[in-house]
Amino acid sequence: MRKLMLLYGPPAVGKLTVSTALAGKADAMLFHNHLTYDVALSVLPRDNSFEKRKMFSCRLRLYALKLLFECDARDIVTTFCYEGSKDDWYVDALRALCEKNQTTTYFVRLTAEREHLLDRVENADRSQFGKVNSRIRLTEILQTCGYEVSIQADNHLCLNTSSVTPEHASDTLMQWVYHQPLTV
Repeated sequence: MRKLMLLYGPPAVGKLTVSTALAGKADAMLFHNHLTYDVALSVLPRDNSFEKRKMFSCRLRLYALKLLFECDARDIVTTFCYEGSKDDWYVDALRALCEKNQTTTYFVRLTAEREHLLDRVENADRSQFGKVNSRIRLTEILQTCGYEVSIQADNHLCLNTSSVTPEHASDTLMQWVYHQPLTV
């Protein structure tokens, strides 16, 4: 059965880094949230709120995933910034889409110590995707967004990226999802 792995967590937690490593090991397609969020940024008027851009991006991502299920048989690794119950509509729609396409969903919450997030946010590679890249902005986001909430799901795992490398995190996920032994 096909698998879809959704890695979620706050900015700078390592969603794209871990997902890239996981997709490579699993020979899966990587469809990260910036692919659709960047479209929203480029086509919507600049005065649109973050919430409107996020809604547009999520709806676009769901439609793109529907098309990918039709066109590509590989497993999918995707990312998301889940903010609690206000994002449950997206999680429910994703679950329904996966069920319709006979795909097992796996939810992975990535966490990190606040200081690690603040240290990582200024890494140069974050600007490649127009990500938040200032400690001040990330502090504001962490104070206003509910990133400490987990998605309620049977197939759910939580990984603290403060204590593991992206390589180890992806190995752990390979073992969990595909029942493959951890590499040493």
